[in-house]
Amino acid sequence: MACARGRCGGFQVPDLDWAAHRIHVIRSKSGQHEVLPLEPSVEHAVRRYLDARPPTDQATLFLTVRAPFRPLSAAQYEAQVPRDYLPALVRWQVWYG
Repeated sequence: MACARGRCGGFQVPDLDWAAHRIHVIRSKSGQHEVLPLEPSVEHAVRRYLDARPPTDQATLFLTVRAPFRPLSAAQYEAQVPRDYLPALVRWQVWYG
C-alpha cells in the first residue's frame, strides 16, 4: 500500500489500534479498507506527538501547531510534522508502500 507523506495527514486518532499495534487505513483510489502494522519506532513517535499535542476535539491525528487547531493540508504536513518523526514515518512508508 502506498502511503505518501501528505496522505498520512488524513489519519484519524480512532484509526490507531494501540493494543494490536496497527493502524486502519482506507486506500484513497480504491476505497479499500486495510489494516497495517505500526512499526515500533512509528508507534513511539506517534505516542510522543499525541502526548505533546494540545487538547482538542479534533479526531484528525496531525493538526496545525497554532490555534485554531485544524487538520494539516498535504503541504503543511511535510512542513510541520517534527523532523525527528519523519524518519520513522518514511521507513514505515517504504516497508508498507
